[in-house]
Amino acid sequence: GSVLLPSLSPLLSLGGAIAARSAGLLALLGLPLLLLPLFKGRYFCWRLCPVGFAAETVSRLNRRNAGLIRRIPFVGKGLALLMLGSAAAGWPVLIWTDPLSVFNGFFAAWREPLTLLSAVTASGFVLILLASLIAPNIWCHRLCPLGGLQEWLTQLGKRLRSARRAEQGGEASPLLT
Repeated sequence: GSVLLPSLSPLLSLGGAIAARSAGLLALLGLPLLLLPLFKGRYFCWRLCPVGFAAETVSRLNRRNAGLIRRIPFVGKGLALLMLGSAAAGWPVLIWTDPLSVFNGFFAAWREPLTLLSAVTASGFVLILLASLIAPNIWCHRLCPLGGLQEWLTQLGKRLRSARRAEQGGEASPLLT
């Protein structure tokens, strides 16, 4: 139903578990995707995310603005941190920016009757696609908070593997330096 897809989001699962101070069954659904970037990088972002797929597809329609995102800071990590920090404080904010929440909201909004709230909910996905058309790759590469979390976990996975290799080779661990 309408809860399953957002429950697969590692960001929402982690934020929900932090806010609730426990991990329920729905929170555990996002666990595999929380661990995936430790080993496979942003595999979810590049291969499985429906919003990422749609945004990247729309981005291909405007190759002439491809370099535009270089001037835009990577804010996805900050959004992820804000979401998790606010969840720890008991007041989760910006959960509506999670791509699986956005995608789910878009399709859930079209159930009868269409209201102003459902139209606003649906507009998130449309805005991401429009932004991707104007500034190709902006959503996935600069704005997505789930992408920011995936990037952090990818970097952590690289550091852990590097530390393990260093320990096996007798070198000092880069985590400790």
